[in-house]
Amino acid sequence: MSVQISILWLLAFWILGYWILPFLLDLAGYERDDLSRRGQALVHLILDVGQLGLTIAILWKRLKAYRPRSLGWFETRLLPIQQWLGPVLVAAASFPILNIVAQQAQVSVVPVCLQE
Repeated sequence: MSVQISILWLLAFWILGYWILPFLLDLAGYERDDLSRRGQALVHLILDVGQLGLTIAILWKRLKAYRPRSLGWFETRLLPIQQWLGPVLVAAASFPILNIVAQQAQVSVVPVCLQE
């Protein structure tokens, strides 16, 4: 079962990241390489949110037969909102920062790799 979930997850990530998202960007008239830092961060956010949705859907489908929620394994509460809203906002705000760090790493590593 875990192999099936892993394969489904990898396929879902590959299809979303390499087919669906580039197709939607092309349909909207954008080139991924020409996007600004905010655009790149938005692409990464969309990719991560899409992957999260696909992961939840895969796990929901595969674990449904075991009924883990009835056993109390995955307790979730949307209220009170103060318990989870802060971490969600911090995580969402970190996407542009992580994108800047990733671009700086690429800028500093690529010339070194090309010189060797």
